[in-house]
Amino acid sequence: MIRQDCEELKFYSDLNYEGWACKLFLCFYFAEQVSNLYWDIEKLVEEVLILINKGFVKCDLGVYGHENTLEVLKYLGVPAEKVRQEGSGYLCKKNELEMLDLRRMVGWHEIQHFVAGDGEGNYSWDSLGVRPQQRRYKIHSKRIITLKEGWYEK
Repeated sequence: MIRQDCEELKFYSDLNYEGWACKLFLCFYFAEQVSNLYWDIEKLVEEVLILINKGFVKCDLGVYGHENTLEVLKYLGVPAEKVRQEGSGYLCKKNELEMLDLRRMVGWHEIQHFVAGDGEGNYSWDSLGVRPQQRRYKIHSKRIITLKEGWYEK
C-alpha cells in the first residue's frame, strides 16, 4: 500500500498528502485488504480527486464524520454497513475492521492520527510508516467499521 508520505505523490498532484490524509489512506488500505486490490499512484490520485468532487473528502484530504468515512469506504469497494465510535478497550467481531484514533500532546496542542488496528487494539498499519514518536500516542477511541454479514464467504 502506498503511504501518505510517498515522495512520488508530489509529482502527480499538488495536494498535501502528508497533512490530514491518514483516515483517507486507511480507507484505501482497507479496500486493498478486503478486495485484494492494489492502488498505484496514478489511480490513487484520480480516486482522491473524485472523492473530493463528491464531497466525501475535504480539500485538506481530511475525511470528517462517520457518514463520510462510510461513503468513502463504500465508493472504494469495501462492503461496509456502518461506522461507529467505541472505547479503547473494545474488541472487534469477525465482521469488523478497526481504526485506532491516536492522540498525543505537543505543547498545548492535541495531535490526532488514525492507524489500522488488528481488532484487539494493536497497530497493524500506519499510513506514515513506523516512526519513533508512535510510542508517544495513546489510543483515545476506535472507529469500528461493520462489514456486511457474509462478505468473507464470497
